[in-house]
Amino acid sequence: MRNDCGFFNLYQLFLIYIVRVIMKYFFTCLILFSLSVAYGQSQRIQYNVIVNNDDDKLQFDYEVVDLDDKSKSTTPRNIDEFLVAFFNDISILPADKNQPLFYIHGMWGGKKFAFNRTYKMMEALYLENEATDIARIISIKWPGNNMEYKVNKATLYEIAPEVTEWFSNFLLKFHMYKYVSKSYNISLDILAHSLGTELTKEILCGINYDNLEYPLIDNLILASPDLVTDVFETTPCFTKNLCMTNETHIYFSERDLTLGVSNNLNKIDRLGRAGPSEKSSIPTNVCFIDVSDVKDETNFSDLMTGHSSFRASPIVSQDILEVLTEQKQHDRVPRSLMNSEKRIYKLVVDEDQ
Repeated sequence: MRNDCGFFNLYQLFLIYIVRVIMKYFFTCLILFSLSVAYGQSQRIQYNVIVNNDDDKLQFDYEVVDLDDKSKSTTPRNIDEFLVAFFNDISILPADKNQPLFYIHGMWGGKKFAFNRTYKMMEALYLENEATDIARIISIKWPGNNMEYKVNKATLYEIAPEVTEWFSNFLLKFHMYKYVSKSYNISLDILAHSLGTELTKEILCGINYDNLEYPLIDNLILASPDLVTDVFETTPCFTKNLCMTNETHIYFSERDLTLGVSNNLNKIDRLGRAGPSEKSSIPTNVCFIDVSDVKDETNFSDLMTGHSSFRASPIVSQDILEVLTEQKQHDRVPRSLMNSEKRIYKLVVDEDQ
């Protein structure tokens, strides 16, 4: 798919960054070479970026966790060591299973129990599925763990400028290391959930790349987005910068009870519950998937809330995986086009599901 964006000259970035990147890459490779060999022998490596706002100062910490042998886990000192460890790791993985998925959690998603539970479910659905090409999940843990929704949302807006600056740097360096390491087939997909989609929106609005030649992000998945239903009317920077993605898929459900509470707190419908507003103008690379009829969540609480189908519903997660792997299977649950102007689809399921 070709987006309605301008042109971005990658070589201009090379002229600016290439010397520094190559030097850092070379020397960091020497430090991390032995660790990368160890990682390559394990199939379960977790990459985490931890955003700490202790003492009113934002800090970004990194960890590379070997889930099979914690003694091999490391804490890279900076984003360069983090990315070198990642690219060294995937460089020795099979070419048909070496893609990353960048994950942005929602409210309370950074708590240890909630994060580990979600990661385990995502690992089973997106990494261990025989049809997947995803090998690693890169997660950003942001401070949204307060019991009060409005406190978490206020924190989100406070940290957004610095997180945006970090992500801009990450995005540029990701593509630099991709070319320096000759990992040409690697692309970047992002999955954001619930309140994490508000942080995603703030990040996209804050990134200023006026000259795009190709999408810097392949697929963007917004699952149960806690965004205003008229976000495509009221936030032009979000609409404009979605051209940074090859495709954006937005999953919503009218039976989402969690976003029903958010509706009441924000005094306006949420995109993840009501879908786009009537006057919304939707970019050509964006589509919506109504999953209201899907009720196959694997545990009672997720079934009741209808808010976490991206990790709790085999049907929804399979549709997401097909988007991420860009392989549509005709024998799986089909999408039915409901609104061609806004590109709204509905996942069709058996009535006796």
